[in-house]
Amino acid sequence: MQVCIRVPKKEGERVRTELLAIGLLDTGRKIGSDDHFLLIPVLAERYGDYEVIEAELDTIEQTPTDYKEFLDIPEEFREDLPTSFDMIGDVAVIKLPDQLIPYKGRIGEALMIVNRSIRTVMMDSGVKGDLRIRDLEQIAGEGSSETMHKEFGVRMMTDPAKV
Repeated sequence: MQVCIRVPKKEGERVRTELLAIGLLDTGRKIGSDDHFLLIPVLAERYGDYEVIEAELDTIEQTPTDYKEFLDIPEEFREDLPTSFDMIGDVAVIKLPDQLIPYKGRIGEALMIVNRSIRTVMMDSGVKGDLRIRDLEQIAGEGSSETMHKEFGVRMMTDPAKV
């Protein structure tokens, strides 16, 4: 059973926002309802003049969104992990510093775990040649680097390893 406050539905969003801002909303539980009221899970004994009740509320499963949480690499390398990567269609392109290259496969797999829309992960080693094409190496996933990319409503087939 979870401690909740019973809030009229028309006041629900305002109260939820207030509770979140002051750290009293239990974000691990779903908000319930009964007739014309919302049952908002709280981390306090009471809030304002709202009726306090206990209710059975569903738990919200928290899935990690940071690939770093899935990595098993030495602690001294964690601060060197990239904070961003490029997405071209369903292909992720990431640049890694030299000290992380031995862990490139693990990093690629971790990216795929947290972002299910990624089909393959390519490591970018810079550009080469007169046409300045990226030097890409597949480090995780399946298939080639060819992908369908959508931008501004236009869909185009492209291969970041060739253009």
